[in-house]
Amino acid sequence: MTGTLFLPTTATSQPPNERYRWDAGTVKWTGGRFYLEQGSTFLNQGGGVFDVMTDTQFAPSGTGPNRFVNEGVFRKSASNFAMAITVEFENRGQVDLLSGSLIFPNGFTSRGSFAVAQDAQLILGGGVFTLQTGYNFTGAGFYGVQSGPITIIGDLASPNAPTDQLCRADDRPSVMVYGD
Repeated sequence: MTGTLFLPTTATSQPPNERYRWDAGTVKWTGGRFYLEQGSTFLNQGGGVFDVMTDTQFAPSGTGPNRFVNEGVFRKSASNFAMAITVEFENRGQVDLLSGSLIFPNGFTSRGSFAVAQDAQLILGGGVFTLQTGYNFTGAGFYGVQSGPITIIGDLASPNAPTDQLCRADDRPSVMVYGD
C-alpha cells in the first residue's frame, strides 16, 4: 500500500487476522483505539511512517501473538502524556519520540534506533528488552527504567546504551542484564 491512512479520534480500528504491509506509506493515528487481534502482525515497511498523535494504548485483542514490526519510522509526534505499547514490538528501523512518554510494559526487541527528544521519555516499564547488534539510543530525553523489574538481553557496550539511567527513582535494584 502507499498513500496516507488517517485513524481519527472517533475510530476504533481492529485489523482482521492477517499480515498488514504498509509500503512507503503514512499512517496518522490521531485518536481512538487501535488493536491488533487474533495473532496479527502490522509491518511498517522501510520508507513507511507510523505517526502517533495520541496517548491511547496500542493494545492486543484476543489470542496472539499480536505484533508490530517497525522497519520504517515509528513516531510519537504529538500529545504530552503517556502512551503504552502492550503488543509485541520489534524495532528494525527508527523510533522517534518527539513528545510525551512512550512506555513499554512488556519489553521489546530492537536492532534499530530510538531518538528521544528533550522532555520526552522512553520508559522501559517491565518485561524483557532484547538489544541486538545495531540498536542505538540517542537524544537529550530520558530513556531508562522508572519501574521494574526488567531484564535486558544484549550488549550494553553500544554507544548511548541506557546504562546511566537503569535505576529506579527509589534506587532499588530493578534490572537484570544478560549478555556482554
